[in-house]
Amino acid sequence: MTTAAHQPTPKAPTKEALGERRFVAYTLRAQGMKFADIGKRMNISAGRARELYWSAEYRLTKPPHWTDGLKSVTKMRLREAILESREQVMQAFQSGRLHPLKAKCGYGWKTHEEIALWLGLQKPLRSMRKSQAPRICPHCGKAIN
Repeated sequence: MTTAAHQPTPKAPTKEALGERRFVAYTLRAQGMKFADIGKRMNISAGRARELYWSAEYRLTKPPHWTDGLKSVTKMRLREAILESREQVMQAFQSGRLHPLKAKCGYGWKTHEEIALWLGLQKPLRSMRKSQAPRICPHCGKAIN
């Protein structure tokens, strides 16, 4: 049983929060249009109009997650690195634990830059190629000659 105290506060319906198509479907439904009419106006089926509306409704009421604002592939890389909060990501980023030259496959410069911007840091400079980087022991973290 959920109470009003546990209900998340709905966000304002904006194009930025929902995306263009969800926003249109949501606002037309809020104006009282039927899904069939929304579908005709958007040149989609009534079922798809319903999906867009309910997707918008979910996005507006779901509780925020600490990884909101990141691409799904970036979220996956953070889970693989066993990072469970924004603070842990910041510590790993600043300590160099999260870096394209040290990370596993799939964590490259674009992902690194996305995380830096998400953390509110400056876009990092691409320092050197992976082939030029010192090899690091995965067990102790020391450089290998």
